[in-house]
Amino acid sequence: MQNNTENPLFVDLRNRLIVVTGGSRGIGRAIVEQLASCGAGVVFTYHTQEEVAKALACGLQRHDMPVWHMPYTAGNAPDAAALIARIEDAHGPIHGLVNNAGITRDGVFVRNSTDAWDAVLDVNLHAPAYLLHAALDPMMRRGAGRVVNMASISGLRGAIGQANYSASKAALIALTRTTALEMARFGIQINAVAPGFIDTDILDAMPAAARAAIPSRVPARRMGRPEEVACAVAYLLSDAADYITGHTLVIDGGLNA
Repeated sequence: MQNNTENPLFVDLRNRLIVVTGGSRGIGRAIVEQLASCGAGVVFTYHTQEEVAKALACGLQRHDMPVWHMPYTAGNAPDAAALIARIEDAHGPIHGLVNNAGITRDGVFVRNSTDAWDAVLDVNLHAPAYLLHAALDPMMRRGAGRVVNMASISGLRGAIGQANYSASKAALIALTRTTALEMARFGIQINAVAPGFIDTDILDAMPAAARAAIPSRVPARRMGRPEEVACAVAYLLSDAADYITGHTLVIDGGLNA
């Protein structure tokens, strides 16, 4: 494969269709851009910001495969099954799924509301589980597939004020490990990626002083870049990672070492 400065890993995902949830901004946007640069056809979902999603999709049409955007709100199992069926009917077989969409509703556990708990678990755990369930059936019939669930180091070590978020991500890691064991014999690899502090707008809710102090807490002395996470996701979706399944790849500059 020829050298391509837009694709530093030289990962070849041509002739593959990959679905990315929450792909219009932050880490999700970087993943969509990276997969497109690797030659994949990409369908990414967004919740709001339709114009942003449309601009991203149009801007990536210059790559080998098309990029489509699709509105989707995390819902119940029938909604997830309908989304997967709609994508396959319109664009063909899904080769990969990236469960990236997620939210935070931070607050100390004893003071946080049950609504905040339910909202975070619905988007961060139930929605990816429903989509995974819907995508696995056609993948099993074809005897191949790749899934990457976006977890967090908060699911490995906990974080004050993030009981709901940490619980959702820890459960997502457990779901990843269990389904990987169940699906390995069908030629399906399921892995998780657990980012640490990544420089995206999700950190904007932090007080300025707390955000400024992040680099001093990280052994690498900086925050991560969305592109660094995206490269890891592309690798896990490729044939180069064919013998990796049930793994949680931590990308945190040594924070959880």
